[in-house]
Amino acid sequence: MGVKAKGYPDMLTCSFVQLIRFNCSHIPIFVLADYDPDGLNILRHYRLKSDIVSEDFTAPAIRWLGIKSQDLLERESRLDMLRIPSPDNLQPPESQSPRESTGSKTSISSTECREPISALTTRDRNVAVGILKKLVDSGDDHTAVELGRELQVMLMMGIKAEIQWLDEAGNLTEWLDTKIGQMLLGA
Repeated sequence: MGVKAKGYPDMLTCSFVQLIRFNCSHIPIFVLADYDPDGLNILRHYRLKSDIVSEDFTAPAIRWLGIKSQDLLERESRLDMLRIPSPDNLQPPESQSPRESTGSKTSISSTECREPISALTTRDRNVAVGILKKLVDSGDDHTAVELGRELQVMLMMGIKAEIQWLDEAGNLTEWLDTKIGQMLLGA
C-alpha cells in the first residue's frame, strides 16, 4: 500500500498513518523523502514530536527510505559529472551559453523536475541548523541521531539531492525494490 503526501504532513495524513500503525502494526511504514533539509524535516515530523505534529500523531516505527549521504558517496562518479552551481553565483538559463546550459542541466530523470543535485541555499542551511537545534531535545532516539548526522554531512558537503537523482531511466523501481528489501531483512 502506498500513501502519497506532498510536503509537510497535515493532521489527516498523520491520523491515517496512526490508523495503520495501531490497526495493522505488521505493515511497515516508510517515508520516501528528498535529501534536503525539508525532506529530512518531513521525516522528523512523521517520526518525532514536532511543532506541526503532537506526540499523539507520531509514528516511531516509521523508517526512512530515501537518499542518504552514503548513496551520494556510492555514486561519486555521477556526482563528478554534474556541475553544481554555487547558490551565490546562479544565473538565469538565458544568460548562459548553450554549452554551459547543457552541462549544468544534467538530469538523470526522464521526467521534468528541479535539478537532481544542487547546492544548498542560504535558506536550506538555515532550515538545517534549525532542525539540528530541535533534534537536541529528541534524546537518544536512533532516527534523531541519524537525522542529525545526515544534516551535518549535508551541510559539510553543501549539496542536496532530489529522489529523481537515483533513477537511471525515469523509474525508481529497482532502487526501491533493493532498499525496501534490505530494510525488511534488517540489512
